[in-house]
Amino acid sequence: MVATIVTLKIGIRFRLACRCAITSKNAGFTYFGLQFYAECWSDANLGRHYASNGPSSNCTGNDFVAPCTKSSPICVGQELTNYIYTIMDTPTVEGKSFE
Repeated sequence: MVATIVTLKIGIRFRLACRCAITSKNAGFTYFGLQFYAECWSDANLGRHYASNGPSSNCTGNDFVAPCTKSSPICVGQELTNYIYTIMDTPTVEGKSFE
């Protein structure tokens, strides 16, 4: 049962990241952040300011508790913390376009 719950959480986060990326890209932005587990943040100045407070350890990986790692499929920031994504010209995941 735990594997099913983790898979569901990854799926929800993946869909959130995809929706946020598409919305941000359509608005002409290059970056977006996922904050407070399920909030999408982006604006024209995010690229200039997102690193102003330095790196944070307040981002979570798959289970909403463990810290985000390079092997985490999707990461989100906790309260008052953005996990920043860069929007690429042709976004892909495992070689497949999600547009």
